[in-house]
Amino acid sequence: MSESFDPGRDLCAELHAMSNVHFSFQIYGIHWRNVRQGWSYQEHSHPLLELNLVLEGTQATRVGDKEYVQGPGDLLLIPPGWTHASRTEGVGGMTFFCLHLNIDDHFIMEPLYHLTDILMPKNADLTMRLRPLLAPFIEGASRPSELSSSYHRVKIQANSLNLITALIEMLISDESGFANKEFNDAERRTMLGAVKMREQTLMEKRVQDLFYGTLGADVSKTYEALLPSYRWISVCSLSRKETLYWDNKDRAYARSLLEEVLSPLGSVVIIDDLLMTAVVFSNQISVPPVEQKMLEAEKCLQKNVDPELHLGFGGIATDLREVGSMYEQSLRAFSVDSLDTSGSRTIEFVNRIIRLAMNRLETEYANKDFSLGLLAESLNITPNYLSALFTSETSMTFTQHLTRIRMEQAKRLLNETQFKIYQICKEVGYSDQAYFSRLFKSLEGISPFDYREHSRIREIQLTVDKFKK
Repeated sequence: MSESFDPGRDLCAELHAMSNVHFSFQIYGIHWRNVRQGWSYQEHSHPLLELNLVLEGTQATRVGDKEYVQGPGDLLLIPPGWTHASRTEGVGGMTFFCLHLNIDDHFIMEPLYHLTDILMPKNADLTMRLRPLLAPFIEGASRPSELSSSYHRVKIQANSLNLITALIEMLISDESGFANKEFNDAERRTMLGAVKMREQTLMEKRVQDLFYGTLGADVSKTYEALLPSYRWISVCSLSRKETLYWDNKDRAYARSLLEEVLSPLGSVVIIDDLLMTAVVFSNQISVPPVEQKMLEAEKCLQKNVDPELHLGFGGIATDLREVGSMYEQSLRAFSVDSLDTSGSRTIEFVNRIIRLAMNRLETEYANKDFSLGLLAESLNITPNYLSALFTSETSMTFTQHLTRIRMEQAKRLLNETQFKIYQICKEVGYSDQAYFSRLFKSLEGISPFDYREHSRIREIQLTVDKFKK
């Protein structure tokens, strides 16, 4: 610590301090719903505090082994982990609003697990205080397009802080709620579920930050250590035809289906905001089969969820800084200009020429005479055009791709064979061993010989560790 941190410390007669204060919160599933008579929602549970407000009509909700009936204006607080199911009550339909809250502080959340009076009538003090704070959420849920601006997003986040404040003040009004009650196994599992949700949300937030292009080059490099490893990044967005926003009971299923279909490409991070966006981090050496998987995902979604759902493809790149532009491109797929005369949407995928070129690179990398000119000739295009395609479609040059593939093969041979260095040099397409060794070291940080030795040491250590176990 710098000596100048507290220049007056020698003159300080008395000092008092307390621990730092840090906690965060997340709000999920913000929505209002109008339902007809006879509607019901099946029994379920989640690791979140649910605020459920009836706006019109009557709702009956069974929480645990007790049933609660809400009229217009009544608020129900459902503790984390409690099993609950709801239905309309009486004649006519119902309109209700709910949101789900998670606070990553054990001391704040503990009393919420042990709430006893969970039904707050419309004239209760807490309900009267929370109702105006919930109003912006209710309005935002009914008109989501207005939340796309930075001003409205900051406004709703500020309102979230007021909502958290009101809830915490309710908790601290009764000090007996902080009596360190014993948690049972079910409650501990619920708390673990909340932790997992927070970790997932944090990863989604990191990726979402990339959408808006506010990170500089240095920050983007730092972000790389916090994201899944990758060689390629791809972005696609999911929406209903003619609107960026879509919401129905199958949204969660659509998310899981999208993740399932895309996961063979690599690590999938899905941001479920105004529309659903999937970012794929792929470690495949060649350009992954994005086109095939995107079309497969779209067909599955249309068949199993909603025939009006479509995927907008944003592209594929090797640079983290391209995620923002790919996100914008994925949104353009839903514009009027992206519809043909028959009303069907068309998507521009990775250029097929590049896919063919990458296939040739993977099969002919060992040819020391392989060049951009030879590759262009085999594809019946000019070298300049092919060079431009490589740069525009993959953010890497032909030479960078060829070198990367050759180095990957060289590392494989160093690990898996007893070939001499000069033999490996020839196997991967280089005739000059000295040049090969310099290039290898410049990319990997160590020479081919040292790389092999380090790999052997790691293998021996793994064997020893396994034997010890």
